[in-house]
Amino acid sequence: MGAGRGAQTTDVQIAAVALRHDATVIHNDTDFVTIARAIPEFSQRRIRPS
Repeated sequence: MGAGRGAQTTDVQIAAVALRHDATVIHNDTDFVTIARAIPEFSQRRIRPS
């Protein structure tokens, strides 16, 4: 099943930098979840406001 659309360019850039530096991206943005499905080694954690 596809995600329906691609991630924003800036989110892809943030993910690339995080991958390069072995960092985890903390976010509230579904684009990073989409990226993580395509690139399993991308470390991300989605938070949602209460």
